[in-house]
Amino acid sequence: MNQDLPRCQLCQRPTVAAHLTKHHLTPRSLGGRETVLLCRTCHGQIHVLFENKQLAGEFDTLAKLRAAPQLASYLGWIRKQKPGRQFHRTTSPRRRRK
Repeated sequence: MNQDLPRCQLCQRPTVAAHLTKHHLTPRSLGGRETVLLCRTCHGQIHVLFENKQLAGEFDTLAKLRAAPQLASYLGWIRKQKPGRQFHRTTSPRRRRK
């Protein structure tokens, strides 16, 4: 059954289509148009860890996101979780509040 489910393009976990969201590789506010489909958990984790300027300048491809040291332990962990399971995220203390 899991093979019939769509996969998150970042963690590659199977998930139901309703749990996939469009992520702009370069934020829309900075002119980005290209999108990838990510599970809500991965999408949220990216935005917890990185600011839009970082995403536009340093992490504007899936390969760069997968190679990011900040995401390494998260990706190792999330890949082991049950397909389609969703998790709550907390804001990183390193991220500045606006």
